[in-house]
Amino acid sequence: MTRKIVLFLLIILYPSIALGQQADQKIADKKFAMVNGFMFAATIFNTEATFLAIKKCPGCMGLDSTAQPSIGLDKRLAVYGMLMMLNGNTALASYKLKENKNRYWWLAPVAVGTIASVMGGMNMRFVF
Repeated sequence: MTRKIVLFLLIILYPSIALGQQADQKIADKKFAMVNGFMFAATIFNTEATFLAIKKCPGCMGLDSTAQPSIGLDKRLAVYGMLMMLNGNTALASYKLKENKNRYWWLAPVAVGTIASVMGGMNMRFVF
């Protein structure tokens, strides 16, 4: 259900960013959407892997240490809200960097997505 909500919000918010630009200066292009889409997808993967690992192995010590203080099986909505807010700020910063023609605009979303993918993969060892 939460994946559908996140996908719905992305579908709703992306055109508002893309359509608000000048025709000759398209900032939110396919590369921007792919890089930030990777970041959001990796965050969802990490969150779901963490919740699955907590459900299967509640006392395990190797779970994602970045999310552990805020994770509880009853706090899924709060965790998604917090992480999507952080991802939204990262995407906004990336957008502003790309708007100012900084060639490293992609670095922050790729770093966040990579860290989330690695942490989610580490949590998957407790699921299987």
